[in-house]
Amino acid sequence: MARPSRIPLVSGQQGWDAGVETNMVNIFDKPFPMPVTALTELTIEATFPAASYERCLVWLEHTVDGWELWFSDGTTWAKFSQ
Repeated sequence: MARPSRIPLVSGQQGWDAGVETNMVNIFDKPFPMPVTALTELTIEATFPAASYERCLVWLEHTVDGWELWFSDGTTWAKFSQ
């Protein structure tokens, strides 16, 4: 899947636009760092309680399926997509 193309902001219209443009360049024009830890589906709740990370994503190493993206709905962690 190709990366989405960035739509440049028109500089000088708002005071915040320079910071937003810099962030967009960092996100779309460069590699985006992702933290990688030794989390598994067995240790994620103890390390990152789902209630404290509502609407967050984390990469974890599933013991059977390899690296997966998991999502917290505020009560539990679940695989983000099938």
